[in-house]
Amino acid sequence: RRRARWNPSRRARSAAIEAYGRAAVTLEHVVVQVRGVTRTLADAAADTEALPLGEPARRALSRLLAAAATSVAAVEAVADGGPGAGLARLAAERAAEDFEPAVADLRMAARRHPGSAWMAYGAVAEDVRRILEECAAASSATSG
Repeated sequence: RRRARWNPSRRARSAAIEAYGRAAVTLEHVVVQVRGVTRTLADAAADTEALPLGEPARRALSRLLAAAATSVAAVEAVADGGPGAGLARLAAERAAEDFEPAVADLRMAARRHPGSAWMAYGAVAEDVRRILEECAAASSATSG
């Protein structure tokens, strides 16, 4: 037992297992947020007056969802620990920087089309914000 404790390859395996464990917990939390996004969009799509998807809103939603997808990919890359982990983390940081401008575009779209659209847009934006925060925390914790 003592030999295994001081064995460098065993420590490396333990660190990898911990990294995968953190990534799995993060991705479980992300799944909950993604379900929220899809449920919001599905409910709003049933009522076309509630969610008028003009081009500005469509672009903004696409940017938000792309930011979330990039962040999730970064968590997976960082957990794998491969050479692309740094680039994936940088891409996720850049995608997160696009969050506020995308939310501002959604606000403008909701103002142009009053009604319950702002509730759907706001719910999607909040779920994406939570995804970005969860992924950023997991990436920084895993990277050391």
